[in-house]
Amino acid sequence: MTEGIPFVKRIFLKRVFSSPAFVCLVFVALSGYYSVATPIFEASDELWHYPYIKNIADGNGLPVQIPGDKRNYWQQEGGQPPLYYWLGALTTFWIDTGDIGDLYWKNPHASIGIPNADGNKNMVIHTAGESFPYHGVPLAVHVVRLLSILMASGTVYVTYLLGRELFPRDRKVALGGAMVNALIPQFLFISGSINNDNLVTLLSSTALLLIIRALRHGLNTGRMVSLSVLVGLASLSKLSGLGLLGLVVVAAVLDAARARSGLRLIQWVVPVAAGTLLISGWWYVRNWFLYGDFLGLSVWLKIAGERTDQPGIVQLLVSEFQGFRMSFWAVFGGFDLLADRYVYWIFDGLTIASLIGLAINAASRGNRRLPPSALILVSAAWVGILGVSLLRWTQMTLASQGRLLFPAISVIAIAFSLGIRSLVPERLVTVTTACVGLAMFSIAVAVPSRNIVPAYPGPETVLVKEVPSSIQPLNINFERKAELLGYTFSGSSFLPGEEIGVTLYWKCLSQFDENYSVFVHVFGKDNEPIGQSDSFPGSGAFATRLCKTGDVIVDRHRIALSASASSPSAARIEAGLYLLPGFDTLTATDERGQAIGSSPTIGRVKVASARKGSTSNASEIAGFGGKIALVGIDVQKSDIAPGSVLSGTLVWRADTAIQQDYTVFVQLVGRNGLIAQYDSQPVRGNYPTSMWEGGEVIDDPFQMIIGSDVKEGVYDLIAGLYDVNSGARLKVKDSTFVKLDQIAVRIAR
Repeated sequence: MTEGIPFVKRIFLKRVFSSPAFVCLVFVALSGYYSVATPIFEASDELWHYPYIKNIADGNGLPVQIPGDKRNYWQQEGGQPPLYYWLGALTTFWIDTGDIGDLYWKNPHASIGIPNADGNKNMVIHTAGESFPYHGVPLAVHVVRLLSILMASGTVYVTYLLGRELFPRDRKVALGGAMVNALIPQFLFISGSINNDNLVTLLSSTALLLIIRALRHGLNTGRMVSLSVLVGLASLSKLSGLGLLGLVVVAAVLDAARARSGLRLIQWVVPVAAGTLLISGWWYVRNWFLYGDFLGLSVWLKIAGERTDQPGIVQLLVSEFQGFRMSFWAVFGGFDLLADRYVYWIFDGLTIASLIGLAINAASRGNRRLPPSALILVSAAWVGILGVSLLRWTQMTLASQGRLLFPAISVIAIAFSLGIRSLVPERLVTVTTACVGLAMFSIAVAVPSRNIVPAYPGPETVLVKEVPSSIQPLNINFERKAELLGYTFSGSSFLPGEEIGVTLYWKCLSQFDENYSVFVHVFGKDNEPIGQSDSFPGSGAFATRLCKTGDVIVDRHRIALSASASSPSAARIEAGLYLLPGFDTLTATDERGQAIGSSPTIGRVKVASARKGSTSNASEIAGFGGKIALVGIDVQKSDIAPGSVLSGTLVWRADTAIQQDYTVFVQLVGRNGLIAQYDSQPVRGNYPTSMWEGGEVIDDPFQMIIGSDVKEGVYDLIAGLYDVNSGARLKVKDSTFVKLDQIAVRIAR
C-alpha cells in the first residue's frame, strides 16, 4: 500500500497540479464563479458592450456614433472595432432578446467610479427574471460571458507557452507565469464579463509568442502568415491591437541588426502591414468617411468625455498611480467596488519582491536564466508601447485603468514569476511558487463572496404587519402613489462629518408609471444644507415601476454630514419623491389630509459640538429651575445711541437633559417699562433646549434694536427663559429673570 504513495504524489503533483491544463481548468472555474457572482451589466462597461452585440445580432449592422443621440445605447463603445462583437452576435443571434430599448433600467444615481459611496453600487435595476435558468437577455449575456472566458483561458495557456519559449530550460517560470495570469482577481473579473479586452489580449499574447519564436528559431512563411493574420485580427478587435505593428517594427530592427541585413526589415514589416491592411484596413477607412478620423477618437471623446486640461506626464503618473495600481489587481463593478485592503497590501508586497528578484537576476553575472537580449527587448517593448499609449489616452480622457495593460499580461505575469523565483534558492522554488499560488488562489476565491455579491443585495420588502413598531410614525401620503409610514434614525446626536443612518418605510399604494427617486436632505443652522442622499428606493436596488400595491420597501440611506456644519444646532431632515430628469416632485399630505408641500420634514437630529462644561469648571451666574445655568455674559459695554443695535452673547450650561423647548428672552427695561426685547429659542432658533445634554455649554448670541425714540438714560438688561405654550418662566432664585448689566443710551453729539 505504501509503495503506491510516491507514485500518486508523482502523478498528481508533477503531472496534474503542475500542468498548464490544470491551471487553465482552475482559471475557467474561477472566472465562471466571477461571472455568476456579478449581475448582468454590472461588469465594467458591459451595459454598453452588449447593445453593440445585440444591434448586430438583430440584423442592424454596425452602430454609427452620434453624440447626444438617445438611441446610442452603446455609448462610446460603439466606436470599438467589431470583431469581438461579431463573434458575440454569432453565438447569440438565435436568442429572442426583445427590443433594444427594453434591455435595462439604468440607475441614474449609480456610484460609478466612487468606491467609497454608500449604496447605489448597481448600474441597472435587477429583477427575478435574471435568475437561472436563464432566458432572453440574461441568457445572451451569459453566453457571451462564456465566450469571453474561453478566450481568456486561451491567454492563460499562451502565457505558459510564451514562458516556455523565453525560458526553455526552466519550466517553472512558465508555469508560475500562467498561474499568476490565471489568479489575478481583475483578470478573472474582466474574463467573466462582456468586454473586447478578452479577445485583443488573446490575440496580442499569441502574436507576441509568434514574434518571440520567429526571433529565436527564424522567420518562415508559416510564422509570417500567422503573424500577419493575428496582427490584423487584433487591430480589428481594439485600437490597442494596432500597437502590435510597432512591436513588429521593433522585432524587425533587432533581427535585421543581428543578421546585418536590411532585407530582414522588409521581410518582417511588409507582410504584416499588408495583412493588417487587408483584414482591418476597411474599418479605419470607414471611420474616416463617417467621422473624418481614421481612429474615430474624435467622436469617441465627445461621447466619453474629454479632459478640459491635459495634465503632464509626471503629474499624470503621480495623480493616477493609485487608481491604476488598484485597478490592475482588483476593482470591480462600475469601478466602484474595491477588494479588502489586505488584498492590495499582499499584491504590493509580491510586486516589490518580484522587482527586487528581477534586479538581482539582471545583476548576476553569467546568469543563464535570462533569455537573449533581443527577446527581452521585444517583451519589454510591448509593455512600453501599451504603457505609453495608455498614458496618452489618459491625458485625453479619464481612463486610468490598469486592466488596459492586459494585452501585455503574459509578459507581466512571466516577469512576476521570474522575479519571485529569483529571490529564493533553487531547492525552495517549488515551495515558494506553491505558497504564492495558494495566497493568490485564496484571494481570488474570497473576493466574489466578500466584495462583489454583497454589493448587490436586492430590494428589501416586508409586509405591513412586519414593519417594526419602534419606527417613528409619519403616514405621509404622496399623491396616492406611496405612503411614507415612518422612519428610524441611527442616533439622535451626531458630530460634523459623521454619518446619519436613515431608514424609511415606503408603502406602495398604486402602480407607478415611472421610476421615482427618493431624496433625503439635511438642513442645519439657518437652513444650511449639510447633507443629502438621492437614490432609487432600497439603496438604488428598487424601481418604483416594479412596486406592487401593498408592498412595503425598506429604504436605507447613509448621509455624511458636512465637516463644516455649524454646531451645536438642530438639523432638520426632509424626504420626498421626485422624477428625473426634470426633478418633478410628488406633493405630500399628512395623515389628516392637509397639504404639507413636496419636501416634508420627517424629523430632527442634533449636530453636536465637542465643547463641554460642568459645575466645577464654569462659574454659575444664575441657575434656572435646576435645569439650566447662565455661566457667561458678553454684552456691548459702550454707550448705545437710539436707533442702533445692541448685541451680545449669553453662555448657557445644561445641568441636566431637558425635555421641553424653552424660549430665551433678553429685554432692556427702564422705569417706564420695556424699551427693547429679543425672544427666540437658543442660537437664534437653531438649537432648542430639548436637544441639550447635561454638562453641555452653549453660546447663544442675541440682538435687539433700540428704538429711535428712546430717551437718554441708563437701563437694565435682563434675561430669562419661558415655556412658549404656557408662558411660564423658569425661576431664578426668587425671581423670574436675571439682571445682566446696565446699558447707557445716549444721543451722539
